[in-house]
Amino acid sequence: DVPYHNKIHAADIVHSVYWFLSTCGVAEHLTKLEIFTCIIAACAHDVEHPGLNNNFQKQAGKAPTYP
Repeated sequence: DVPYHNKIHAADIVHSVYWFLSTCGVAEHLTKLEIFTCIIAACAHDVEHPGLNNNFQKQAGKAPTYP
């Protein structure tokens, strides 16, 4: 329901992380587990994102809550 933080954005971030890992030589300095972790983190980086930036949250007096 959030216009920007959605499945398409997540796919874009996963692709960007993959591109950095493979094209920029970053993967050469990481273990397979670290590469896997980067991809998983990219998949889940906006899970339950409210669609509001940190400045808005701060001024509204609402700190993000995480399970």
